[in-house]
Amino acid sequence: MRVHLRTSPLLWYNMLVFTIILARNSGVTIHDRWYRTHTANRFSRASDMHAFILLLACAVPPPLSVFAQQNGQLSSTLSPLSIQSLGSFYLTGVSNMNIKSCAVCTPPAEVTTACTMFSDTKCTTTVFAATENGFCVRADGTDENSGVFKLGDGDYQTDAKKQECVNLCVAYAGATGCEAVWGIEARGCYVHTSNLITKGSGSAQYSCWISGNLRVSRFASFETGFCARADGTDESTLFFKLADGDFQTDAKKAQCLARCVAYTGATGCEIVWGLDNRGCYVHTSTLITKGSGTTNYGCWILATQKPVATTTTPISTFAPIESGFCVRSNNVDENDGVTKLAEGDHQTDAKKAECLAKCTAFAGVTGCEVIWSQDNRGCYAHTSTSITRGNGVDRHSCWISSSLKSKVMFAPVETGYCLRTDGTRETGVTKLADGDFQTDAKKTECATRCAAVTGATGCEAVWGIDARGCYVHTSTSIFSGSGTDKYSCWILAPQKFLKTKEKGFCVRADNSDENDGVTQLTFEDTNTVETQARCITYCAQFPNFTGCEAIWNQGNRGCFVHTSTRITKGNNVDNHNCWIK
Repeated sequence: MRVHLRTSPLLWYNMLVFTIILARNSGVTIHDRWYRTHTANRFSRASDMHAFILLLACAVPPPLSVFAQQNGQLSSTLSPLSIQSLGSFYLTGVSNMNIKSCAVCTPPAEVTTACTMFSDTKCTTTVFAATENGFCVRADGTDENSGVFKLGDGDYQTDAKKQECVNLCVAYAGATGCEAVWGIEARGCYVHTSNLITKGSGSAQYSCWISGNLRVSRFASFETGFCARADGTDESTLFFKLADGDFQTDAKKAQCLARCVAYTGATGCEIVWGLDNRGCYVHTSTLITKGSGTTNYGCWILATQKPVATTTTPISTFAPIESGFCVRSNNVDENDGVTKLAEGDHQTDAKKAECLAKCTAFAGVTGCEVIWSQDNRGCYAHTSTSITRGNGVDRHSCWISSSLKSKVMFAPVETGYCLRTDGTRETGVTKLADGDFQTDAKKTECATRCAAVTGATGCEAVWGIDARGCYVHTSTSIFSGSGTDKYSCWILAPQKFLKTKEKGFCVRADNSDENDGVTQLTFEDTNTVETQARCITYCAQFPNFTGCEAIWNQGNRGCFVHTSTRITKGNNVDNHNCWIK
């Protein structure tokens, strides 16, 4: 609806007095210098009155400005400074009573109401949340280079220049973020249009603003009740009221959430209705984790503060099946701590599964073994912590507990995420569990989870960032940790120590055979990818190993480990492969 105000100065003045009284009763502060200047002139121009009414319309209930959001300073009433700094913005786009832009009022529902009082043009201008240090990145911390456009050159370090950059971004159609850069070659003002950005990276010489709508996605789903700690108690510290009134309807809930996400350091948002303390509140405490379930309250929690997802899969008791009976790392049979659980052949998948179930229920179990087609056939449970693998012997199968297996299958932990041999990051990973994996106990848990995955070649623990969790690698390209903080990486021992395969058996520098310090680990043909991978895994678990050798299609077939320091190469003989540590 377009409104034409044609009337006398006296009526203008009466309207002003009425509006100021209403504003004062509503708790809105009006800047004295603005008030004195314009009342002295008694609004000699109609546009002055239009601007002032619009100012008040947008300010009740109190809006957030891009500047107030930038500093994270919100209150139930606008300060005089806020009114003054907002003035020019409210006047932006006002021409002949046709309001083309409401750059600063939020949430959108309030903006639309204010704008349509004077115009049939809806307000769709982007509003940004609080400033964050660093360039704008995705949830996993990676840079977002798609949908980025430069709007201005030069340094954008001062508050005035940052303000200027935000103004440019606000006016850009489809803006989802804004970025200011200074003091480096890439200096300038940039607008983002990608929906993948979620936060600032924390890097120096950058500032980032994320659109309020994208920031909302950081919060978990709405929960009934006030925001409570994990034990259900109320969290009354670091808790601030942003607005008065009932916030029960969907529209009012959206308004409150928009206010909260714009608040610097917000960890939760809370609404209250029908009670004396009705209103919209923001939390900045890191102790809140859930809604209390209490009526007349609602709560949103920052997603990263929610407990570990209940969908996390349980830790498997055993690592994948291996051929042979269970032996120690030096290939010696383990007869201590062995209990027979069932008689009979256990060759079929069904009988193996039956035995594995019995072992899983056995107290203190560290391994499980089945035997068939010989006198000692049956199902056995191990409780010795010395077993590390199956030895490849026929008519036997072995499972090692995943906790024991994780200690022998991976090389020592390294700082950083897992890198390929060429130094690039390996992205082919599978998440096994959510949550922070920083403590020794959690890292052990993560390595145990990874050890239970068939084909695992590495393991990665992450904490303190959005990508927190436990991940397993199955790529044979990973070789080392990146050194990056908040990550730990384990590489499958053979990939870490035995990267180069040479044809022939392992010999000394003078090409003579080395028979000292050689132990046979398996007795099978070792010419397939699977059998050779198993061979070098077994070698890497052997104490003081220096090399590994695979032989096939001849009488001494099998997998051999070397401990002599004199081996240097393979001699190119057929039916043999050699790996030097």
